[in-house]
Amino acid sequence: MMDAYRAYLVSQGKAAHTVTAHCRDVTTFLGDLHCRPEDPVTPADVRKWIGQAVQAPTGQPLKVTTINRRLTKFLCLGHAPGRGS
Repeated sequence: MMDAYRAYLVSQGKAAHTVTAHCRDVTTFLGDLHCRPEDPVTPADVRKWIGQAVQAPTGQPLKVTTINRRLTKFLCLGHAPGRGS
């Protein structure tokens, strides 16, 4: 799935650094949720993740810009060919 997303970004003319950053954001977001790219993610999952990211009981809370960036990249994954949903 991530390979298809990476290929999609490249086909859209994204720079290598941008492709790497987008894939890292999606991987980090899904890792935080303990999900794979093909797993369903519900609005409740996203709300819980945002709450944890803002509260951050251990370490620094994420900045709003980081939260928005990761969510945006995850949503873009759904538009890449091969997503299957």
